[in-house]
Amino acid sequence: GMSGLPLTSGFVGKFSVFTEAWISGYEWLVVVGLLGSVAGFFFYLRLIVTMYFEAPALAEAPGTATLKPDPSFVVKVVLAFAVLVTLVLGAFPSLLLDVVADALPF
Repeated sequence: GMSGLPLTSGFVGKFSVFTEAWISGYEWLVVVGLLGSVAGFFFYLRLIVTMYFEAPALAEAPGTATLKPDPSFVVKVVLAFAVLVTLVLGAFPSLLLDVVADALPF
């Protein structure tokens, strides 16, 4: 999402801001923003790898079981909706951008 991967709404937002900054003559600011985006992406990637692909630092005692969270149906629906909106607005940004452009007074 907000790391700016293509086909997500975070990418569309960053691309729009960076494009306008570049057109306005702030090339240096776009470069700084891109470097920050790359650094943020690797921070998020490292976090995901640590959470899902590395063994826990403290192993569980033998014979103890860990309860895995079982999210309710409502939580699953809300998460699915959030993922769907992020992907749809990333793939078809004009759905929202046209509405916003029509609402602006200038």
